Amino acid sequence: MPFCDICGDSRRNCSCCSRGFICPPSRSGGIQGPAGPAGAAGPAGAAGPPGAPGAPGPQGPMGPAGSPGAQGPAGATGPAGTAGPAGATGPQGPTGSSGTGITGPTGPAASTIPYSTSAFGAFFTTDNFGNPLSVVFMGFGGEEFEATELNIGEWATGTITFRPGQGMGYGSAFVMPHDAVLQDVRVLFSTLDFIDITPGAAVFPFVAVAVSNTPTLVYTVLQPSITTVDPFFGGVNYPEYTLRKASTSNLNIPVAAGTLVGLVAGIRAQNVPFEQSLEINVSAGLFFSS
Repeated sequence: MPFCDICGDSRRNCSCCSRGFICPPSRSGGIQGPAGPAGAAGPAGAAGPPGAPGAPGPQGPMGPAGSPGAQGPAGATGPAGTAGPAGATGPQGPTGSSGTGITGPTGPAASTIPYSTSAFGAFFTTDNFGNPLSVVFMGFGGEEFEATELNIGEWATGTITFRPGQGMGYGSAFVMPHDAVLQDVRVLFSTLDFIDITPGAAVFPFVAVAVSNTPTLVYTVLQPSITTVDPFFGGVNYPEYTLRKASTSNLNIPVAAGTLVGLVAGIRAQNVPFEQSLEINVSAGLFFSS
């Protein structure tokens, strides 16, 4: 019986023919039988050559730290630090032996000259402009003092001239017995009774050292020695023994031996319409060094 060359079935049962196909006749006179079972596997062939290296894998974790190396040599010395605070003072050392220096030269001599008006005080006046007009050369107390009348404007010249025949009064003075240096002037003024000063006016009592080395009796007022106390004011009722004090120090004014030295007291005034007067007691002292 012929078999189908396509499906191998008999043509009678061939599904190809039943589908209307014309089965060609077998070229071998019959159709090929079904494939036999697979034979046993043959031995493995020889290993092929190694493949190319693969890409590097990721980096593994860090290993543990190694042990410390040996200590290196010491570095160079650094710069010196700033000085620390001073330490506490140590205990006092033992007392040294006494020295035997030579005796120094004798120091300069010094003298103090006291001055005072009498218990009745002295009377002073100004001119219409408040400049000193009647002044007193102070002595050493105990007598009544006669005022020395100046010419108008004479005080501003810095000199006091005793003019013969004018009844000016000689005035107390002393002769300097050795070369000396005037250092200090101190003065105290004291009221004796009610003082009458024009309301609104101010009266300034003062003393000044005056010296003379001329053949005639002409005194030069040592201007730095003028020592003025605080003023008395008009319209104020000052009680008895109201005091005013003042001093001038470190004058360093040389006064030669033989110089006639006087201490002049007086007053000057401010805000005055006419002359002013004041009766007051004065005490003073001069200090000279040699």
